[in-house]
Amino acid sequence: KRIVKAVSQFKEMPLRIDDRSTEIGEISYKLQKLVRQDKCDVAFLDYFGLIEPPDMINGNMQNRMRQVSRELKFLSKSTDVPIIILSQLNRRMLYRETKRPRKSDLRNTGGLEQDADTVILIHRPGVYDDEVDDKAKTEMIVAKQRNGPLATVKANYDEKTGRFKDVSYWA
Repeated sequence: KRIVKAVSQFKEMPLRIDDRSTEIGEISYKLQKLVRQDKCDVAFLDYFGLIEPPDMINGNMQNRMRQVSRELKFLSKSTDVPIIILSQLNRRMLYRETKRPRKSDLRNTGGLEQDADTVILIHRPGVYDDEVDDKAKTEMIVAKQRNGPLATVKANYDEKTGRFKDVSYWA
């Protein structure tokens, strides 16, 4: 019953999911079309590493992804639509004493780190440290923010729902 109810609520939401577009030109075209139709307030891209740069861009993967980042930045500015991009971290952090992520840990994304207005890194200490008793403890690390302060927001992660819940009681 709950699934049926959730699906019916989902259908009423102004939500569009396109899991076929991976080339930056196609993503740009579709987003601009939605904006012209007044059907897009925010875009989520999952995930940065799957976005294909234009064929004409030569060079190593880092340069190609830098071009993708630049094009997404221009697309966001030209459409006045915020673009939220998910990205993976490289494995370098696993070899540090502290597993807390840094901006430089973003995988193949030097351009993304540079172009982004905000970078938020998610850290769950219990994933890396067996001595942490509460595996739900999570830090949302605002590692970059052009128009505001850097901060760490503490939350709890609910594995059953995949949601983060704000909590102010853990230190």
